[in-house]
Amino acid sequence: MTVPPTDADPDAPRPDFEAELQTLIHASFARGAPVQGCWEVTSPSSVVPDWRVTIERLDDADLPAGGDRFLDE
Repeated sequence: MTVPPTDADPDAPRPDFEAELQTLIHASFARGAPVQGCWEVTSPSSVVPDWRVTIERLDDADLPAGGDRFLDE
């Protein structure tokens, strides 16, 4: 695990986290999962914070006719 430098913004997402999140969202959408929503992520440990994750769709993509899933050609 790489620790960010001390002068970095501690609230800024790390590039690898953003890339993994983007991959998860695209793969889930491609499988037809309901990607947009709000979730509570809780931890069984008192030393790990709980999180609220909200994913909001920003535009309407041109989905292929005849299905609700995205398939690579």
